[in-house]
Amino acid sequence: MNTKDKILIFCEEFNLNFFTGPQKRKFQLYKLLQSQYIVTLAISGDTSNNTLNLNLISIQSIQSLQEYKMIIISPQSFENFKLIDFFTGLIIVDLYIPSIIEHQFIFQDDQKFKVEQLHFDQSLYYKSFSSGDAFLCATSQQKSFYRGMMSAMGILIEEQNILEIPFFAKKSKLIKKQSKVSKIAWIGGFWNWFSPEIFLEKIPLILSKNNQLEIHFVGIKHPFSKFPFNHLAVQRVLQLQKSFPQNIFIHDWLKKQEYQEFLSNIDAVILLSKSKIEEQFSIRTRLFEVLEAKVPIILNSDDQIAQTIDRLNLGIKLSSLNNIDFVAVIEQVLSDSQIRQWDSFFELYSEDNLKVKLLSFFNDVKQLNKKETKNPYLNFSLKSHYRFLWKIKKLKKIGLKKAILKLFTL
Repeated sequence: MNTKDKILIFCEEFNLNFFTGPQKRKFQLYKLLQSQYIVTLAISGDTSNNTLNLNLISIQSIQSLQEYKMIIISPQSFENFKLIDFFTGLIIVDLYIPSIIEHQFIFQDDQKFKVEQLHFDQSLYYKSFSSGDAFLCATSQQKSFYRGMMSAMGILIEEQNILEIPFFAKKSKLIKKQSKVSKIAWIGGFWNWFSPEIFLEKIPLILSKNNQLEIHFVGIKHPFSKFPFNHLAVQRVLQLQKSFPQNIFIHDWLKKQEYQEFLSNIDAVILLSKSKIEEQFSIRTRLFEVLEAKVPIILNSDDQIAQTIDRLNLGIKLSSLNNIDFVAVIEQVLSDSQIRQWDSFFELYSEDNLKVKLLSFFNDVKQLNKKETKNPYLNFSLKSHYRFLWKIKKLKKIGLKKAILKLFTL
């Protein structure tokens, strides 16, 4: 009788009540792999609140990794978990979050710290790139980005050793609630990479044309993150709520079940991004949850999911944030004139399809041994790394924009 191989997935922040993007990512990888592997989630903190009956282990209690055939880990966890340096199995690095880009917008108000963070992130990614035997990402854009980044660092990997695997989507079981009042929601919080200002500015005009419209703001406070918010936008929403108490509603970060019920009451969602760089290489977990509830989305991003939304008529993809007629856009998205191809979306992102894709990839990867996955050009890679670090030292002197450009030209 063959014994299933064991896989350990690192998921440092984990709370079954609040499913953030990184949590949902690790949970879905767990679900996709569990039919062929014994999968365990390594989490920080208490493992007793296990209502989903998952195999959980506390990161703090791990003394050895040698019982596992493979581990799945993000670049950020390399810094926090030193035992990985002694692991002799296969390391699969999940690159779902492009934090090296994210951080440049999170810390955009501190120029010096941004450049220092860029330097730190580059070193962290080099560590994960050079340690990883195979890699996961979420979109084709991410795959191209990371392969280019690896090449710039002097690290060469085989094409078949990096797989793009997005989230899978499941139809919400909640019945859409009918209401005489139309309801739209901003779901992005007010992170530095979102652009709520234009929408907030137009709300008085929007409500003057439709005084029955409800506008909800949800997820204003993140349950884990300490990243900075756009406080001016928060203040503006509070002012609008005072001016339009019957139309403006503010919600904290909702628990999973609460959020699903909330979406069953919403007719459309809006999410506007500020940075074309950040949004192009990200994958918004919140968009999948909205689409699972069959709620159309207004957005301006150009990532893979936004392109799918545009192609399947699942909302409105704005080409620009200049001179937007929000009254017309909202009226259009609320109308029934568009034929929305929901079935095509659920087929494209079905759990079964993605499971076949991921299991096939892992079956190929686990046949490799450690030596086969290591870069045959190791000396070239090390020399390139030292040259890379020497050049990076100069980035602190040339400013952020030039530093980011340098990252892709080294």
